[in-house]
Amino acid sequence: MKKIYILALVVFGFAFTANAQFEDDFEDYLAGPISDQSPLWGTWSGGTGDAEDALVSTDQASNGVNAVHFVGGNDMLLSFGPTVGGTFTWQYKVWLTDGSSGFLGTMSESTVAFGLQMRFNDATVGTTFTNAGNAVVGDPFVIPQEEWVTFSWAMDLDADTVVVTMNGDEIYDDVLELGGTFDVVDIWADDANTDFFMDEVVFVEGVLGATDFNENPFSVYPNPVVNTLNISSKAVVNSVVVYDLLGKIVVNTTPNAVSPAIDMSQLASGTYLVNVTIGDASKTIKVIK
Repeated sequence: MKKIYILALVVFGFAFTANAQFEDDFEDYLAGPISDQSPLWGTWSGGTGDAEDALVSTDQASNGVNAVHFVGGNDMLLSFGPTVGGTFTWQYKVWLTDGSSGFLGTMSESTVAFGLQMRFNDATVGTTFTNAGNAVVGDPFVIPQEEWVTFSWAMDLDADTVVVTMNGDEIYDDVLELGGTFDVVDIWADDANTDFFMDEVVFVEGVLGATDFNENPFSVYPNPVVNTLNISSKAVVNSVVVYDLLGKIVVNTTPNAVSPAIDMSQLASGTYLVNVTIGDASKTIKVIK
């Protein structure tokens, strides 16, 4: 059973402006603790590099060479907000080793507690969803193991509902229990049998279909950046807008070129949100300078 349900947002030295979006495939990180390298990730207790901290690993990857590896004792918070009202989609890929257990719990600062939770291979409830009171909701399901599986959470925060799909098949359609605000997901390796990987995490406004998951892939480097941020893409990058953490536009350029280079030499040290538009798709990633 999960320990005391207190939201520990204070562990993050980073906060989104309202309704921010991001994509992370972990390709810009080095092997090692994720909380040391990304402002989106922190441990439950607020430490770094300890037993709770999950590791960036090259042992498995759905795209590229890196993914985040969760084993027994890891307990991570992934920050999404606060995101208040509207329709949003959180999508990610998971690789479960044979028999692995695990826990994902949505959380809201407004309720200071868990909302809908996903438990897999739990010793008590099996593989299913549980609500804020830890009661089983929906039907049990089976997650394929030893392969990459795509999960998509299409959230209507105004109605406080969510539709969850697994590889495009609906596995849950009911209440989210977040009170209209989505802040954090707790990803917990809850026992010694936990051994799974997560990759290609995406959070967007609106509904994201499984076929849209990586429609126009791109990566940025180096990150942290010194003077020039390189965008590696196969398609033409139409625009790049860089925001500071107050939501102010600090760079706005229309390269209209494949794999452009963006001048960030005039920016102060800090964390920025870089919105990249390719065709009709627009995604935001975080960059540290």
